[in-house]
Amino acid sequence: MANKFAVIFDMDGVLVDNNPVHVEAWKVYAERLGFELTPEKIRNDLYGRTNADAFRRLYRDDLTEVEYKALSQEKEALYRKIYRPNIKPVQGLNRFLDEMSAHEVHMAIATSAIPENVEFVIEELNLGDYFRVIVNETHVTKGKPDPQVYLLTSEKLGFEPSQCFVIEDSLSGVESGIAAGCKVIGLTTTHSKEELSHTDLVIDSFEDLNYEQLTKRML
Repeated sequence: MANKFAVIFDMDGVLVDNNPVHVEAWKVYAERLGFELTPEKIRNDLYGRTNADAFRRLYRDDLTEVEYKALSQEKEALYRKIYRPNIKPVQGLNRFLDEMSAHEVHMAIATSAIPENVEFVIEELNLGDYFRVIVNETHVTKGKPDPQVYLLTSEKLGFEPSQCFVIEDSLSGVESGIAAGCKVIGLTTTHSKEELSHTDLVIDSFEDLNYEQLTKRML
């Protein structure tokens, strides 16, 4: 094994700073379906959660699988249409990925997003060669803040959770990574440094992170 640690990335708010676009698409649905999307609900019931969790928290908790999938696919198609002309990686991401690859660090994506959105981001930003493992909404039965997604991803990578750095922007995602036993790096695209102060490290962009820092923190 080339390195004693691996790096697991959340996607929304980490690879791309796209949460405002998701909120824009959600607001269309809030109006269409007749529920109120308050800042508190966005914070507690939307960020970091699977669409199944979000729709049931925000709209109706008795949604059937068929109803949820129809709503989800329509909402996410709108999100991709809005975002496609403006999509770009979080500052410093490509440099950081290149540095990790040069040191043969194993990397993965662990996201609550649907497969179509994961493919969209990877293809639009040409990121496919960097990640050995990609875990999306369909691979788990429990969304964040449950630790299932990070436990599964670390297992697929062949590392213990304690050997994995998780990079997260949402509070539910941070909770998931901590509960899994990973080292968690908070990225301030969605929450402030103060709100993420319980993580192992807080960064404003990938310009603030490098291989040497991770190596020292894993000693």
